[in-house]
Amino acid sequence: MSFTIIIAVKNEAENLDLILPILLAKFPDAEILAIDGHSMDDSLKILDKYHIKHLTQNGKGKGDALRMGAENAKHKAIIFFDADCSHDPDDIEKLIRPIINGDYVHVSGSRMLGGSSELFNDIGHLFRLFGSLIINYSISYKFNYRITDAQNGLRAFDRDFYMALNTQSDHTTIEQETVGKTLSMGYPILEIPTHEHCRLHGESKINVLKHGWSYLKMLIDIMFWPKKTITKMPVKNEYKTEWYLH
Repeated sequence: MSFTIIIAVKNEAENLDLILPILLAKFPDAEILAIDGHSMDDSLKILDKYHIKHLTQNGKGKGDALRMGAENAKHKAIIFFDADCSHDPDDIEKLIRPIINGDYVHVSGSRMLGGSSELFNDIGHLFRLFGSLIINYSISYKFNYRITDAQNGLRAFDRDFYMALNTQSDHTTIEQETVGKTLSMGYPILEIPTHEHCRLHGESKINVLKHGWSYLKMLIDIMFWPKKTITKMPVKNEYKTEWYLH
């Protein structure tokens, strides 16, 4: 299969050293593209060790990194894969296949359907889970379309469709924005059960107290976006490229 795995990287050397050889062995024909957010550890050395193509961000944040990755991806089918070892490489084919087949333009993993070791890890993560449920239910109600995991970083897209979304988020609200814009444009999202593991090394870059207001602001914005009738039939290759929501 021809597709691009896009990994946003910032100080994830130990995790990259574990996950990259697995990805290379499992998907020898895929392009792996890393976007580095000015790492201060040995992340770049690990990327070079495995001969992974990497670019350095001009801006900051995960959203900016994913846009840069999509812009520079070689293949039409792309999948975003977190660098912290929380995603299972075995889930990649399940998400990318509907994109390659042209059946969907946005496919998401769902921790609510497949389980998460991370979200039940401590009290801080339980607060994140509660916030995620509010976001999921609110977006589902707004668009009358069931969404169980609007913040999962494991997502596959048709590259042209992703670029047409014209995302604005620079940080971790990027997943929330892509879900809202996809549904607002009238396109369905296929959710597939995936399991989230606890990160093996380092600390999460999401702080509930610091970033919670950003998620709330994004949710409020989404509640005022227009909505079109969402067809549950597969969609192919006809994307409205103008996007006027900011």
